[in-house]
Amino acid sequence: FEGIDKPENLLYLNLDSTGLKSLEGIQQASKLVLLHATDNDFHSFPSEVFSLNNLEVLYLSGNNFNMKLNDLTGLKELSDLIYFQCKDCGLDGEIPNWISTIGKLQYLSLSKNSLVGDLPQEIENLNDLIHLDLSDQLSRGGTGLTGNILSFSTNSVLSELYLYKNSFNGNIPNNILETTDTNLSVKIDLRRNDLDGDLPDFTRFKDLTLLLAGNRINTISEEIYCPDAEESRKDWNSGDLKKFGCDGLMCRPHSFNSIGRQSNGPYGPCEPCDVEGEAKFWGSTHCGLSDHQTFLKDFFISLDGGNWYQSHHWLEDDDICNWFGITCNDSKEVIKIDLENNGLSGSVPESIYNIQTLVSINLKENDIDFAFGGIKDLGSLDYLGLSETGVTTLAGIGQATSLTNLHLTNNNIKDIPDEFYNLINLEELYMNYNNIMGEISSKIGQLTKLKEFYLFNNKLEGKIPTELGLLQDLEFLILGRNLLTGQIPPEMNDLVNLKVLDLEGENGAKTLGLGYPLDRVEGTEKGVGLSGSLISFNNMPNLTELYLGSNSLDGPIPSDFLAGVSDKNGLIKVDLTLNDISGDLPLTLKEFNRMNLFLAGNAIDDIDESFCSLYNWMNGEVGINGCDSILCPKGTYNKYGRQLSNISPCMSCPFTYTAPNLGSISCAADTTDYSEREILSKIYESTGGITWVNKDNWVEDSVPICNWWGVHCASEDDDQAPEVVVQLKLASNNLEGTLPPQVFQLKNLKVLNIRDNDVDVDFLSIGEAISLEELYVDFTKISKLDGIGSAPQLEILRLEGNEFKGSLISEEIFSIDSLRELNIAESQFGGSLSTEIGNLSNLVNFFCHGNDLTGELPTEIGQMQNLEILVLSENRFIGTLPSEIMNLKNLETLFINSFTRNHAGLTGPLPSFQGMNKLRDIFLNSNSFTGTIPANFLNDLDNYELPIAIDLKSNRIEGNLPSELSRFSYLKIDIADNFITGIDEKLCRMSSWMSGSVDKFGCDAILCPAGTFNQYGRQSTEGAPCIPCQGSGESVKLGSTMCELEVKKEERLILEALYIACGGDNWKKKFGWLDPDIDICHWYGISCRDGGILDSILLGSNNLVGTPPRSIFKLRNLKWLWLYSNPMDFKFDGIGDATQLTSLLLDSTGLKSLDGIGDASQLTDLDLRFNKIEGPIPAELSNLINIEKLSLNDNKFTGSIPSFSRLKNLKSLRMGGNMLQGTLPDFATHTKLNTLDFSENRLSGPIPPTLLNNVHYDETIFIDLSSNTLVGDIPAALSRFDRMTLLLRDNLITGVGTGLCDKKNWNDGDVSTYECDGILCPPGSYASGTGRASKKGNECIDCEFTKYYGQSTCEPSKSSATSSNFASMTAILVAVVTFLMF
Repeated sequence: FEGIDKPENLLYLNLDSTGLKSLEGIQQASKLVLLHATDNDFHSFPSEVFSLNNLEVLYLSGNNFNMKLNDLTGLKELSDLIYFQCKDCGLDGEIPNWISTIGKLQYLSLSKNSLVGDLPQEIENLNDLIHLDLSDQLSRGGTGLTGNILSFSTNSVLSELYLYKNSFNGNIPNNILETTDTNLSVKIDLRRNDLDGDLPDFTRFKDLTLLLAGNRINTISEEIYCPDAEESRKDWNSGDLKKFGCDGLMCRPHSFNSIGRQSNGPYGPCEPCDVEGEAKFWGSTHCGLSDHQTFLKDFFISLDGGNWYQSHHWLEDDDICNWFGITCNDSKEVIKIDLENNGLSGSVPESIYNIQTLVSINLKENDIDFAFGGIKDLGSLDYLGLSETGVTTLAGIGQATSLTNLHLTNNNIKDIPDEFYNLINLEELYMNYNNIMGEISSKIGQLTKLKEFYLFNNKLEGKIPTELGLLQDLEFLILGRNLLTGQIPPEMNDLVNLKVLDLEGENGAKTLGLGYPLDRVEGTEKGVGLSGSLISFNNMPNLTELYLGSNSLDGPIPSDFLAGVSDKNGLIKVDLTLNDISGDLPLTLKEFNRMNLFLAGNAIDDIDESFCSLYNWMNGEVGINGCDSILCPKGTYNKYGRQLSNISPCMSCPFTYTAPNLGSISCAADTTDYSEREILSKIYESTGGITWVNKDNWVEDSVPICNWWGVHCASEDDDQAPEVVVQLKLASNNLEGTLPPQVFQLKNLKVLNIRDNDVDVDFLSIGEAISLEELYVDFTKISKLDGIGSAPQLEILRLEGNEFKGSLISEEIFSIDSLRELNIAESQFGGSLSTEIGNLSNLVNFFCHGNDLTGELPTEIGQMQNLEILVLSENRFIGTLPSEIMNLKNLETLFINSFTRNHAGLTGPLPSFQGMNKLRDIFLNSNSFTGTIPANFLNDLDNYELPIAIDLKSNRIEGNLPSELSRFSYLKIDIADNFITGIDEKLCRMSSWMSGSVDKFGCDAILCPAGTFNQYGRQSTEGAPCIPCQGSGESVKLGSTMCELEVKKEERLILEALYIACGGDNWKKKFGWLDPDIDICHWYGISCRDGGILDSILLGSNNLVGTPPRSIFKLRNLKWLWLYSNPMDFKFDGIGDATQLTSLLLDSTGLKSLDGIGDASQLTDLDLRFNKIEGPIPAELSNLINIEKLSLNDNKFTGSIPSFSRLKNLKSLRMGGNMLQGTLPDFATHTKLNTLDFSENRLSGPIPPTLLNNVHYDETIFIDLSSNTLVGDIPAALSRFDRMTLLLRDNLITGVGTGLCDKKNWNDGDVSTYECDGILCPPGSYASGTGRASKKGNECIDCEFTKYYGQSTCEPSKSSATSSNFASMTAILVAVVTFLMF
């Protein structure tokens, strides 16, 4: 809220649902009258509001303050408060009597809290009170408001009184609301209390809503309330009283329905109740156990039953035990509701709690709102399944003390209330994938019956409580992927029944899991996680799985590690990867016959040779590859830190790099102290010196290094200086490979220039280059900048023309505060420009054009006060130009324009740039600036006589060009294609303007007059005058670059050429075509924008033949071109002219070539299916940087699949039915890609575990890889997706990853029904046509011939020998390819 005091008249502020955690600073908005701050993340009441003395309206509902209402005494200071809403705020305690001191209060809403006690008499002193809502103080677990209801007889304007769902008792006062105006529409809701006695006379009110169900009302005056068609009460209860008599008010005794009265709604009439002792009072909502049907009917209606996936027999069969998802006991009492993943939507009605025989409720994977208030009535409830339902709060759950199984996975729960620990009978607790914050309470020790405890992937912090050691029955303790810190408490060793312990990833790292590539995150990217020494876990006889990876554990592995495990012949898995564990592997571990021990990414020094013969270790891989299957030897590495079968061997570190420990996942630079000659020699060797363009004297022992070509020594500038290297200039010299990091050991090196070479650079050692001032690495092969922020003295950094493939600009660049010049242009950077840019306070020149940056320009750009040149052109910035840019007093040149990017660009009024006395070049064309050119535009320039260049073309600027611009003697201004309506005549006499054109052509040299145009919007030569535009006589706009009438003529000519070239006479449909009396917008298949300019040609399946004319791309506003299913010969030549074209459908046209398609960079949808395109996938497809949907199925593409890493917007990629070979890319850089089809190709190798790794887990995914030769297991890492269609039939798959068979939403729910068979049939079986079981009738049938998962036929055509040989060849090829990749 810094600066909120600046808008002096700020009265209204809405901050609902913005994630705020504090209102600190808001008190400076002293004039604030209305404040909305609902549904945020406050954990205490924002006391700052008490200082807002003018506040009249305050909304704070949906926060969780967890405090007493009586503690909010500061509300008394808000003397003008009229409206206060704090529903569901976690308030408790009694309502304080000081509430009456808020004397102007008209609206008070405190529903869904936990208030208790009697209503204070003082509340009747709120004379202006109109609306009072204190309903439902029970759902969060409290006892509710009690005592007698006040009469409110002095509150003369109170017309809305809501006291529903509390514990009020006694009679309703006879004088309730007796002074309220009887002409008002009055609403009184007293349902679900303990009120008794007779109903008072309310007949004085003309329009009354009176809700009383669920009390103990004995009698009402039927003469008063129940006469038919009583005209004076025709509007009561929305007309229900007139229509249904007394039943419209309350069901009579011995009758009931789910809402306690009859209404026009779906709840039906009041039904008779013959159960003795039930429904004795007016307004009954149930009739003992016999009314379960009524409650289920209410359940069905409330949860949109008509749209459920399955609802067999619901509301149709009188026997509710036959209803889908309902289970009854022998007494026909409902004991179980199981409607998992059934399309339920809405709020679960509280009447469900009246079915007191319920033992199990399973509503997982439905979009419902579930409140726990009333759950105490389900005294036998054993199982509650609410995973993936959207539950946000556990308020009230402490009443469900009978629960033994509670499933709340994948919701949005943020905290665990203290009442939760009342659930002392819990045995299974699942709360994975929520947003639970704070520490694990020590009260966890109260849940002594817990056997399975899952809190995986939340936001828990702090230490692991020692009280966990009290849970002696625990078998599964899963707390991984949180932010826990401190040491593992020794009490954990007391969990003698524990089978699985998971504490992985507490440092914030998001690894893929065991067996997948490792990536150590460093520095500020991670937290500490668990630390201290690794405890021995030697008292856990049943332990089979231990996951402690990605923490900060240190020291050696204890010699008695896991010594207490009783079955040392059984399989045991241990993950200790990515810690700081050191020392040797203890020999005692050899006692385990089948251990999978993952240790990569530590500081392990040695493995005894005897481990290399433990053939059953690492799933038998040690028997094949020896100790390399446990850890890669020193000096070698791979991304797993160990050899993974033949696919990923341990590889030697590159030249000049080293791996000092076992199990390295990367190599570090060699730190040997080399001489300058040795360093230069390494450069020569590492970058192919033998093929350099110029290598004069290099590596000649007899020649001093200062005489080597490109090497410049200090002695060359000063005879007294030493012969040390200060410059190394090897630009455009055919360097290839990787520049060795030792180059940065040249202590005196000031300039390093290797631009325009095919060379990569590792910057991790650049901090050693203590003298380096200038670094030229533009147009090289650099793709990572890790470490560059350590450059201590760098002043010039040029990175232009590299390929960063849409990645963010490295934050490290912005930490080099010594920089004076930074050029990162044309380097494929994406994302937004970081706020850290402001750190470059010494920067003079900044070139960042030609990238794909998006979002708003950061205000911190105004901190770079030494900036003289700022070039941000050809990006995709939006929003306003920050006012802070006016702080750049030294700025001379500003470019934020575009010629090739079609998007809204910057918006808002054109700034005046006042105070910027050096700014003479401003290029802001092709944005969306509005308003007029300010009269004080650039009026602070220190010299008006110097040339000024302003480009504002193609914005939305309006009004007149002000006369004040005449102060500039030599102005070139391009303001065509705006909404300028006038030019001050003084400007038309500025003879030196526009390079002298004004002297020749007057005002036309600035802007073409209204009703005229040319391609520039102004006249600059005799040969390019402003041309009259027929039909534009009423136009007042100056500077037009096109004439609509002329455009229509041009469009007609182009369409006529299309008709002639493509056999229009034989088209199936051709209404209007070539008819001179019919506007082209009415020709068949033509669509125009707003009835004017053509924007779509939709002529699919219309018998077009021949080649469409190139001029079709001259249709400047063409967006959609659909020519599918026509036998034509389409060419892409000139498609770059169609700058607005976004959708091009050419499927089934016989297309043979994609030459030129790369010029269509603006396309978002390209369909080229069912054509005849042959050969490799053309590289120019990577130029389609805006493409979202790319369909290339059923062609004849060959070769490998490119990564398409530049196509950051890609959502759907379909390339099935081709002849593509090689391995499947992982597309891990894509964040939006949710559809992949590579079926029926010739792909080999494994499915990468990182497939779609950066796509959000909540996306619905479709992947079809059927009919290839893919090998290995389906990666378990794919389990991160909840909704996926995965088609893999007819490959060489040998396994299904752990956890995949539990993904019940996969394959349209088939995995829920058929488990693993719903993914792929196992070896020894098949499913005709699909390779998997499905609800469409496919089953997995036994077949002796099938050796792999997912076969769709049962034929001996592939003999086992052939299949085996083919699989072997595939594995060898994969290994070779993988090796070459490294």
